[in-house]
Amino acid sequence: MDRQSLLVGVNVLRVSMPTSSFRRARLTFKCPNGYAENWDQAGFLFAWPSPELPSPDAANPGTEDTAPHYVKAGIENINGTSLGAFVANNGSLDFSALLLEEGEVEQGFTLEAVKYDFRLVIMLVRKRPDGKETKIPARVIYWALKGDSRHENLWVGVYASRPDVGSNKPGPLEIDILEFEVEDEHGIVNLV
Repeated sequence: MDRQSLLVGVNVLRVSMPTSSFRRARLTFKCPNGYAENWDQAGFLFAWPSPELPSPDAANPGTEDTAPHYVKAGIENINGTSLGAFVANNGSLDFSALLLEEGEVEQGFTLEAVKYDFRLVIMLVRKRPDGKETKIPARVIYWALKGDSRHENLWVGVYASRPDVGSNKPGPLEIDILEFEVEDEHGIVNLV
């Protein structure tokens, strides 16, 4: 894992590594002011920059052929409801959402992503009344960790976004990152 590539920028915190090195990542976050605007969203971001565009950014996001493939997993406000939302894009966009339990958004939301062969498995982590955790598989992305030439390098990050241009709330969506750790073949790095 390239610890030097830790980047805090426009509401993104990330590390980069070879895709083959990834083992697991865990994220707990909450949004102290809530997800007030339509499309407010925050969570994990897994991105695979193309070899033709190894450092995409807002000023140079790439074309249809060079834009990064990505997976987002987190919370998204859709029509006034905060949902668990999962997006995978490898040139073809795939979206799914699920209802969250009462209080889950306010108390802190935990996701864990694990490598399972060449698949990326995203799990919701919920605490039971006895304090033990239950991990619920929420999404499996079959192409994510193949490590072919298009997916050789991986960014694992946390993002927060308020993309609604008609927003009544000025400024970016702010989240509190309570836990963010990434494990690769060399060990675990706690980023928060």
